[in-house]
Amino acid sequence: MLGFGQRLKEKRLEKNLKQQQLANMIGVSKVSICCYENETRFPDLANLIKLVESLEVDFNWLLGMEDKYNMSEDDVKIIKYLKNNKDLYNKLLEEIKNS
Repeated sequence: MLGFGQRLKEKRLEKNLKQQQLANMIGVSKVSICCYENETRFPDLANLIKLVESLEVDFNWLLGMEDKYNMSEDDVKIIKYLKNNKDLYNKLLEEIKNS
């Protein structure tokens, strides 16, 4: 199973980002990204959240935990879209509760 650093690097490369570009996106140094990928340092919670958002990945997946729901990136995008559309999101939640 891939660890945090390997998953971070995998997703960064998949998004065609250099370490410096990702560092700029979350407000840290390139050295920090290198340390995260080599697992010599771990980001604080605020930066971890920024990484998840910037790379559009599941939090549990990035941490190397099993994703019990096995959600695709498209699934995550749909959920983010729904959460940004509060009326639609709340209506869907109400439908789920009623079923």
